[in-house]
Amino acid sequence: MKKVSATGVEAKRKARHLMDDLADMVGWSNRVPVVVLGNQKSGTSAIAGLLAEFTGSTSTLDIYTEIRRQDLISVVTGSLPVCSFVRRHRRSFSRDIVKHPNLTLVYPEIRSCLPEARYVFVIRDPRDNIRSILDRLSLSGDTSRLDPDVWSGLSPAWQRILDGNWMGLESSSPVEALARRWSYVARKYLEDASRLHLCRYEDFLEDKAGEIGRVAEAVGLKPLPTADLRLDYQFQPAGRNRDVAAADFFSSGNLDLIEQVTAAEMEALGYEPSDR
Repeated sequence: MKKVSATGVEAKRKARHLMDDLADMVGWSNRVPVVVLGNQKSGTSAIAGLLAEFTGSTSTLDIYTEIRRQDLISVVTGSLPVCSFVRRHRRSFSRDIVKHPNLTLVYPEIRSCLPEARYVFVIRDPRDNIRSILDRLSLSGDTSRLDPDVWSGLSPAWQRILDGNWMGLESSSPVEALARRWSYVARKYLEDASRLHLCRYEDFLEDKAGEIGRVAEAVGLKPLPTADLRLDYQFQPAGRNRDVAAADFFSSGNLDLIEQVTAAEMEALGYEPSDR
């Protein structure tokens, strides 16, 4: 097999980025998509992907040009109008279903730009959600700080998730940052619950096909008569510790910290504190 040089890989990457940018320039935006919101690693990919399969819909399972450009930050800070952001990513917003967790940070602004869209909000127990993020990044549950070498090895996208200071979520550790982000995201739902269809990841795990059917009905998507759902397909890489209880994964200090920071939102969404 012919080995591709580093220069060749970089050239292909730049060519792919150029094609993505051109597609965004000439595409069109769907004004009435189903927008799937929620925190990173909360199950949004699986639910959006299966919803697309169940209804024969087109889907965007992440806006990769936003991950590369990190331009949603400008919407959060108010320097870029949200409709300009949507136009910048026309191809991603042309699909029937648009899932991108970062959109949750600017949910009110997205709704103002796409008022006729239907919105699904996926929520997951914060302890499992934060464990899954740490798993994704090969970090342990007793993490209190990140060494500079580990930090520099993270992508800019993950750095902004592990440090919320740029959006006013002050924290002193990665776990606290993730807990404050979870609460911030949960409040987006609680502040406009009547206009968002809530999908609890735990309910989805109990009855995947049934929950996808309920979500489809709630947002007005019709199922295919012969839909063949890949119920056990991993839309995102599975964590190594997904079957480990939170009390066994986190240090007691980090578990207490998560529950203290997220207590109000956990109670509002029906999540019980640890029985320790």
